[in-house]
Amino acid sequence: LVSKLVALAHLLAMATKSVSLTQISFTLSARDTDEPGKDWWDCSKVNLDPEPFLILKSHRVTIGNRWAKLKSTTNPFFDGPYTVGLGGPKDDEKITLEVWDFDENSADDLLETITLDLAQESENGTRTMEFVSGASITLTWKIKGREGENSGSGEDGDTTLEVRRMALAAPTGASGSPGVLMTGKSRNTQVRWAAQDGKASPEWLDVRTMVYDPLGYSVEVLLEGQSWGALTPLKPGASGESTSKLSFADGYELTVTCALAGIPDPKPPKTSPVVRREIRKMPKADQTRWAMAMKKLMENKSGPQTSEFFRIAGYHGWPNDFCQHGQESFPAWHRGYMCDLEQALIKADKALGNDGNIGLPYWDWTVSEVNGEVMPKIVREHFADIPSELITPDQAGELATSGYTRIRSDRALKAELERANVASQVREALSVSEHWAFASSRFNRQGFSLESPHNSIHMCCGFPMTSLRYAAFHPIFYLHHCNVDRIYEKHLELETPEESKQEFENYQNILAGRGETNRFREQLKPFMHPLKPSTPLMPADCFDTKGLGYVYDELSPTPRMAMREAAQEVIYAAFAKVKVLELNYKSYMLHVFVLPQGTGSGWVAPAGGQEAWYNDANYAGCGAIFGGKGSDCSNCQTREPYTVLVEVQDTLRRLNRSRHQVDLKVMCVDEIG
Repeated sequence: LVSKLVALAHLLAMATKSVSLTQISFTLSARDTDEPGKDWWDCSKVNLDPEPFLILKSHRVTIGNRWAKLKSTTNPFFDGPYTVGLGGPKDDEKITLEVWDFDENSADDLLETITLDLAQESENGTRTMEFVSGASITLTWKIKGREGENSGSGEDGDTTLEVRRMALAAPTGASGSPGVLMTGKSRNTQVRWAAQDGKASPEWLDVRTMVYDPLGYSVEVLLEGQSWGALTPLKPGASGESTSKLSFADGYELTVTCALAGIPDPKPPKTSPVVRREIRKMPKADQTRWAMAMKKLMENKSGPQTSEFFRIAGYHGWPNDFCQHGQESFPAWHRGYMCDLEQALIKADKALGNDGNIGLPYWDWTVSEVNGEVMPKIVREHFADIPSELITPDQAGELATSGYTRIRSDRALKAELERANVASQVREALSVSEHWAFASSRFNRQGFSLESPHNSIHMCCGFPMTSLRYAAFHPIFYLHHCNVDRIYEKHLELETPEESKQEFENYQNILAGRGETNRFREQLKPFMHPLKPSTPLMPADCFDTKGLGYVYDELSPTPRMAMREAAQEVIYAAFAKVKVLELNYKSYMLHVFVLPQGTGSGWVAPAGGQEAWYNDANYAGCGAIFGGKGSDCSNCQTREPYTVLVEVQDTLRRLNRSRHQVDLKVMCVDEIG
């Protein structure tokens, strides 16, 4: 009876074992030659990209649905999670992934297939594999239900060791594909880094978690023989990331980057979070209190360019290089930026004799006018021009020449806000569920991201807001970005901070597997945690505003998710593959006119400037290119091209034309107007 019960328990364990697969991305080489479709932006152009769908198989189950196909692409991304049962009579952990091309009128085509044996892998991981055809796949997994599996998390309250990077350097002339095994000396914890086919000097970038062993770990290189080394013990209480280098017999060298987790931070003094409010709705006395604190920040300590305001403003474009535009870290970096300004604002308020209970206000530009104000009146009253000694004129270029004098009037600003349709851009961005797609213009090929209305506001306001180098030198910049942060917080509320944080981490693991920087693991330089000044601010810290010392009085409205009718199909004028590096510091607002086909020859823009354009029957709207900083910007050098979109369906309907019956004309207005 005991023997039967043990066998039954073993079978139950196998029956409940499963793997959850997420963030599956392919780079395909195969094309669709039997049923090519049409490109979405040009129905006359044949598109040979397949319409891929995914099938997953294990010894126990097959899951997948051909009707869950993606739009034509050679870079399909399947978010998941896909839960695949493992075990069965053979108790194996093999899964097979098949990518098929959906064909409407003929048999579907199998594009790629690969089998992955997880038996030698850890419970959690991310891996990139290449096919003989030249295609590749990256995926993340989590195995549940392994008998006796040590998850590495330890008991509640235990300190854990995060191994963030393993890089093995083979001696000259070495062959074979080595792996690494790391085992605790006094604790029951072990993690294996599997061999990478064909790589004598592999690198593993996925984060592995182990129970912390105060006596250290033995590390083994697995390749036909065994070589041993000991990782220097890390003592409880150590903080930050550390890197150790180990030398093995036969010439192998291993670099291990790790950090302790689970060590409680020193508790900051208990303070209530400040409340961020819409500045146009604040009492006049509170508005003035903010303006006085900002002016205090602009006071120099020892000559021009020595104020706290100059220090903070300089992080965005000039004179420093901390640009994070066009990346998934865009909202997190700017969240840290606003916290830095807010903490300085609190200190300035105290220096003026107040209690420091002052939050950074926001300017909700989705509501174009409040109490008769478009741009907050307090800004125009107190910051009509740049303070004379804030900058050194011969170093500040156009900022010294124009100062704040090119900021648009309320009338011009309101007209541009309405033509840019920023409120609609925000609603559409908030309908995007994936963190990576919402956070950055890098991925907005067929819709709006958070960066889209952000860019539009910069270009609507006028110089210096139109210049990435100088925008942060105007106080309206911080009220604008506080509202951007507020919209980001709405996205986190809709999708949950926990899910968004996991999506951020997973997608950055995928990009890291392709050779890009893992921005989830990078400090949001140069910012420190606002409530723990000795601790670097990390993206993982940016999913709880209370933990950063602030809350909002209210968030953006939840967008209606109703489906548009066919007659209301969204049609864009798409400006594809914008390369900011080639703009050489320039920014542009793109004003789109829709003309009946064949009437564009000899066309000129309506006389009378932009106000006349807005009243023209052919005017459709505008979109923003908020440019980079040129060759001196490290992010601009590697930033992917992005797409700027302008909705034109309303103008097409007004002209009673289809998108095939029109020409487009575009007037470009640069950053100085």
